[in-house]
Amino acid sequence: MSNELTYEAMISEELNAMMAELHRFVSSIQRPKIKDEKWSKAVEEYCREIEGRIEKALENISRKHRELSESWTEATHAWQLSYNEKKENLNRSLVEISNSLRAYRDELAESPNVKKLNSLFDSLSEGYEELLVKIKKFGISQKVKSGHIKPINYPRNIFHATMGTTMALMYYFVIPRSWALGLILSTVGLFLLLEATRRFSKRWNDFLVDTVFGLIARPHERHHTNGSTYMVLAITLMLLFFAYKPIVCVAVLVLGLADPAASVVGKLWGKTKVFRNKSWLGTGAFFAVAFIASLVFMLLTVEHHSAAYLTMTAFFIAIVGTLVELFSTRIDDNFSIPMSVAFTAWLFL
Repeated sequence: MSNELTYEAMISEELNAMMAELHRFVSSIQRPKIKDEKWSKAVEEYCREIEGRIEKALENISRKHRELSESWTEATHAWQLSYNEKKENLNRSLVEISNSLRAYRDELAESPNVKKLNSLFDSLSEGYEELLVKIKKFGISQKVKSGHIKPINYPRNIFHATMGTTMALMYYFVIPRSWALGLILSTVGLFLLLEATRRFSKRWNDFLVDTVFGLIARPHERHHTNGSTYMVLAITLMLLFFAYKPIVCVAVLVLGLADPAASVVGKLWGKTKVFRNKSWLGTGAFFAVAFIASLVFMLLTVEHHSAAYLTMTAFFIAIVGTLVELFSTRIDDNFSIPMSVAFTAWLFL
């Protein structure tokens, strides 16, 4: 038993290392530098290195399968079938990733085309997320620690900024709270229905992810709850628990403006990391936008506090929002950011 656990731990450690390398690689090739020969050679070598890691992982998984099969009996027949299916799914995903890496390497070596490389990047991003799901289902003792691929998505950033600003302004100046509650409850009901039904149909799930939300969806949302669902859940709770409109509006503005700003700035210029894949520049952008957006809105709408007090309030709102955005790992930040900002605003306002 101890040997089996040791072997599982070894495979888990190996897969974690491979997934970490794959995550770094895929994240680094979103903007291909085809005119930079040094970059192209380095990427080709990186591809080969990860392909080697995948080949080694396939060999070790097969070896573990052979060792386990020696102890199987008729009593474990159902478990064997389940294990074999998970193993084949995992192997298939590993092979697909390896093939995509080879295709990317071949494209670079021949006559690189940005459009083709971007298409291969999309395939690698989706393959990575698919592989992450398969590894977690495989049943190894240690959890896979790799994060999700979050590429730059300008349509998504523009959508979030536009929707956040529009919702905040409409709610404060136009829509009564009772109407807003009715609208958001209907919306959250629809979103939860879509989340539930797409779990039972791959075709329906692919249609929603690729067609309906294709421009704004992230690769991991094919297998996980959509960020917009977390956002409407947060807005629903805020409308239910916070009657004072500026509290909700500030929270929505911070999510809609500061989060996209942090994403764009961090991915374009953030080289030095502060926590996991979060950069100092991206974190600073979040704080600056959160502070300015919340301060301007409160100065225009909150009359019973002084400008100095509202400046202090905006500072704490920005600090809390920034820390939550930085350290949100288990809870989606589309939920944690607005809820934490709303609570902080409620404490001061």
